[in-house]
Amino acid sequence: LYDWSAGTLNLLPASTGRVVFLPYDLQFVGTIAKSDAPLTARTRLLAGVIGFLGYEFEAGSVVSGVPGAGRFAVSTYPNPFNPRTAIHYEMPESGHLTLKVFDIRGHCVRTLIDGLTPAGAGQMAWHGRDDHGARVASGTYFYQAQFESQLQTGKMILLK
Repeated sequence: LYDWSAGTLNLLPASTGRVVFLPYDLQFVGTIAKSDAPLTARTRLLAGVIGFLGYEFEAGSVVSGVPGAGRFAVSTYPNPFNPRTAIHYEMPESGHLTLKVFDIRGHCVRTLIDGLTPAGAGQMAWHGRDDHGARVASGTYFYQAQFESQLQTGKMILLK
């Protein structure tokens, strides 16, 4: 079993004992552009899970639109990391994105992005270095991403 799960689904009542652990958030399940598949990858995944849990899935019953679409989201992987982590972001539309890394005292150690960013998924690697290229110490750092009035902050741990 997983020590950590982004999503857990089970049958109630749990007569079958079937449980599904999702090791990733569904917002990161996408569909390749120009795909001939009639349903998004997220919908196909959920259809499989629903079928596994013993329920019928009808494609016509799916609400149009992709859940979470149009939402600004940010995450980092791996975490803890050494020597590199990737900060993943999802832009609902193109616009100005600021992505910075702060130390535990609140000082900005690195500005990774500060400019116009296209809509969709993207990522930026941080190699544990400050704006001058010097290695930073092991410890806790925070990323802060801002798109329009939306602000997302998360914790990262650099282990050496």
